[in-house]
Amino acid sequence: MNSDIYEAHAAMCRIFTHSARLKIIDLLGKGELSVAAITESVAIGRPTVSQHLAVLREQGVVRTRRSGTTIFYSIADPRIIDACRTMRSVLIDRMRGQGLMASRAEREARR
Repeated sequence: MNSDIYEAHAAMCRIFTHSARLKIIDLLGKGELSVAAITESVAIGRPTVSQHLAVLREQGVVRTRRSGTTIFYSIADPRIIDACRTMRSVLIDRMRGQGLMASRAEREARR
């Protein structure tokens, strides 16, 4: 297989290395949200949320829509949500197998 796909894959995976971005992706998996709504939901500062959204937008993970002065974000491809949910499921199973706090992770995954 062409090594370019592996490089692109690695670049995409680097996006998912920050918990704030994962929270944002999870929120957007439930539907389109404004920057203000995302900021309120993830409880981090607006400048930080904006920086994470810029990274996600640059890599094509999210798309934007403007309505007046408000910018709304949504997931660009629903397979991204599927991939994140699959990885979360793997992690929950691993936590359960290790006797860790899987019940908390399971509750959060259902949200």
